[in-house]
Amino acid sequence: MRIISLSIIPPRFPFLKASLETLLAQRAADEIRLYIPRKYRRFPDYDGSLPEVPKGVIICQIDEDYGPATKVLPASRDFRGQDVQILFCDDDGLFPPGWAKRLFDIQAKRKSQAIATLGRRVTKDAPKPGWPCARQILHKHDLQYRFGRFLEKNVGFDKPLFRPIIIPGYVDILFGVCGVVVRPEFFDDEAFNIPDEAWFVDDFWLSAQLARNGVRIYCPWRLPCPRSSEAGAQEALLDLELAGAGRQALNQKATVFCQKKYGIWGEA
Repeated sequence: MRIISLSIIPPRFPFLKASLETLLAQRAADEIRLYIPRKYRRFPDYDGSLPEVPKGVIICQIDEDYGPATKVLPASRDFRGQDVQILFCDDDGLFPPGWAKRLFDIQAKRKSQAIATLGRRVTKDAPKPGWPCARQILHKHDLQYRFGRFLEKNVGFDKPLFRPIIIPGYVDILFGVCGVVVRPEFFDDEAFNIPDEAWFVDDFWLSAQLARNGVRIYCPWRLPCPRSSEAGAQEALLDLELAGAGRQALNQKATVFCQKKYGIWGEA
């Protein structure tokens, strides 16, 4: 069974339809699940109303808010013990044709591994001898990116978002924004005990849970990346500041916390 799972925050409800329509157009999943907490930690004034969604999208209400990790953790619990692939992604993506099928198909051949469209290493060394590290191409060397920039400047297309993976291999940190396929057994009960140090930086927390459970994260060669919808400008975590700390500082804090707690990603 193949599931697409995502979550959303209230300010983005009005902009959700565009992303969901591109997910429905994938035709690669048996279900598309949208997980919505009954109460939000970031939005205490949320009135409990639900967004309108196209036919074919299942709204799953849950009692606890797991922050941005809500996009995958409740689904992993719902399907625990079952042979299911879960493709999780962000709520502001406009997903290109074939995106989901390619991710699902690759993970089907690497059943013990998570498959991420993009990611990065914490340390420079390979995790083990013979395991290649994934590498992104430089913008100046990427003809597709440069053509996209030409279209952006001269035709009005959206700016290309990311440098694609040019050397496939393993990473420490997955980038959930572009899509990741996992299986329910990759996350155990510990994954739900999200500390304050990692609550807002789900990529690092989820990656840490995979690492402590011995699940490698593999980035294939040049998978398509989604563009951002209008929702991306609404309460983006990339722009979040918490007690004076920006996103990069929060990422670093979560990295050090997970290194110390789990003994992963080298020494803190």
